[in-house]
Amino acid sequence: MNYIYDILLNFQDEYYDFFEWNPDDKITHIKKTPIIKISNEDLNTIKEANTKFSEDFLKQIYNKTQIFKKYDINTINYVCVFCSNNESIGVKINKTGTVVGKSSLLLDENDEVLEANENMETKKIDFSSKLKIKTSRFHTRKEIEESKETIKKLQHLFKNGEENKLNYLFFECFGKKENDINKVFNKIKNEVYKYNENYNKINDFLKIISQK
Repeated sequence: MNYIYDILLNFQDEYYDFFEWNPDDKITHIKKTPIIKISNEDLNTIKEANTKFSEDFLKQIYNKTQIFKKYDINTINYVCVFCSNNESIGVKINKTGTVVGKSSLLLDENDEVLEANENMETKKIDFSSKLKIKTSRFHTRKEIEESKETIKKLQHLFKNGEENKLNYLFFECFGKKENDINKVFNKIKNEVYKYNENYNKINDFLKIISQK
């Protein structure tokens, strides 16, 4: 198995390009981790979708990643870097095989990975992919995080039984009434991920009621 040494990874729930890393993100300083070359298509799937790896693959990478700590070097169970001909991505996987963290690489480290593994054999890895992540890669990390915060506020209204506010929002967005509060909530929530005029109406309304 091939390895990459001395790189920085920033594991997040979703993939963000290195220029979207925040100063307060928890950065993992990798001493050594396996690197596996896969197809461009497979890498894009891992980057954008919810993926789960086979038990056999987990055995291949188990305990093969080392990280720098302040006064020591620790081992992580399931971490590796995938690369294709175009880019690379670090992934952190739990014991069930589900990806729980994704990270881009810094520009120079990504170039190093691609150059070092240009002639590496492309492998077919056993994994499954489920529903695509709802948030769009055409939006910035800041926009995506703001939309998540909006969803939390809507969920708070729903859980607290504030149906009048949700019904008001529904009418403002769609110009009609709906008696089923579950449909009201779900349809409003789905508008958040569209980043459209209704998204702006939702945010404006939530700002107004938060000031009262």
